Amino acid sequence: VDVKLALGEFTLEQAAKYLEQKVPMDPNTARQEAIAFSTGPGQAITYQIGKLQIMKFLAEARLQQGEKFNLRAFHDFV
Repeated sequence: VDVKLALGEFTLEQAAKYLEQKVPMDPNTARQEAIAFSTGPGQAITYQIGKLQIMKFLAEARLQQGEKFNLRAFHDFV
């Protein structure tokens, strides 16, 4: 949605309808999300990339530390 809005491939209405159908979410929330995506191009995709990087880091920490892994300590470190 973020990229399609930025490229002009989605109108706000198309983006909202897509979110309603795919997420799913109610029409009002979908419209608000579409507006948010349109006012901050790139924000949603950078959020997702950051999330994936943290999940990878978490998986690596669990593997390296094994039984010694502590989620609270991981959060404190990050």
